[in-house]
Amino acid sequence: MLASHWRNYRVTMIVSLVALLAYVFPTMSQWLQLDFDAVARGQWWRIWTGHLTHYDGGHLFWDLLMFATLGAVCERRHPSLFLPAILLIVAVISVSIGLFCDGITLYRGLSGLDTGLFVWFVGDQCRECSFRGERVFAMLWLMPVVGLIGKLIFEATTGQTLFVDSTAFTPLVESHIAGATIGLMCSRTQFRDDSSSRPIDPQTSSSQIVSCDVGLRIDQEHEHCVAERERGNRRGCPRKGVPSATT
Repeated sequence: MLASHWRNYRVTMIVSLVALLAYVFPTMSQWLQLDFDAVARGQWWRIWTGHLTHYDGGHLFWDLLMFATLGAVCERRHPSLFLPAILLIVAVISVSIGLFCDGITLYRGLSGLDTGLFVWFVGDQCRECSFRGERVFAMLWLMPVVGLIGKLIFEATTGQTLFVDSTAFTPLVESHIAGATIGLMCSRTQFRDDSSSRPIDPQTSSSQIVSCDVGLRIDQEHEHCVAERERGNRRGCPRKGVPSATT
């Protein structure tokens, strides 16, 4: 059981464990947090590790709860794509904050990554519903995205977070927008990969199987006839691809 969970969710488990350790050991948080001045001095790892640090227990709880849930789902569905995807998401978030958030020197939190995973997950659900022809359910899966947009608008206009006490830090809507953008890109990339292997309609599949079976039998009959003719046992054979008459 434990080995199966490790195989299916190892990236999610490692990230969650490091985030917990970083909170328990403040010195570790200091070395991991996204400090843009330190990045400018060559400490590039902070671009990725800064998202594993948090300001207080409430900040850690909500961020880690969402990451563990969404991360486990996305990693199980996309085991080979998951790690590159989260590395890309956090890197784009870090660069976006550095470019568009003037005056921000420190950044902590998994909330931007959580947003990216959320959009990725919803995109998967919409895609699967569309493949099954369930367009109504696909539209219903867009409702959480509407809620996300409302949350971002609230945070942008009030300067406060919806679930976490943000008195100790400044919420950055830019990080969530950047995460959502890359999450959508991950979903669209997976959509193009899956579209080439879209399930075939059962009726179409059955007719194709029957057609292939008949064609194989006819070709085998033709090859047997040719062999018999070469040995002088038969004078003629039906054309390849045309079944011979039987009595």
